Amino acid sequence: MMKLDSATMTPALFRCELTGDTMTLSAVDGSASFSFVKVKEEKRSLFKSKSSDAAPAKAKEVEPEPEPEPGEHEWKCPECGKINQNYVGTCGCGAAKPNDKLFSWAEVHPELVVKEEPVEEPIPEPEE
Repeated sequence: MMKLDSATMTPALFRCELTGDTMTLSAVDGSASFSFVKVKEEKRSLFKSKSSDAAPAKAKEVEPEPEPEPGEHEWKCPECGKINQNYVGTCGCGAAKPNDKLFSWAEVHPELVVKEEPVEEPIPEPEE
């Protein structure tokens, strides 16, 4: 649709022509023509040097960060080094939690463990 004046919309067919960086849309009936030109972006440096022959600055050596150590309620995976919470039994890489940090329920709550002692039942004497 093409608006020729302020009140009416007129249907129109357009022909598209590409020439280099220019695209031209022309109405088939010759009533209108539009041209679009591709704008090329320039790459600009954010940093300007005082002289063109200045040597690039040497990069500072970055010290590697120390590996994180597990906290009180965490364990470190022996395979990949990821820190996991104590309730996690298997790391995301598939390695199992080391046995030295596994606790059974009885070790965590010894006051709740009921120890069963064997009951000795009297052996009935054989009848004669």
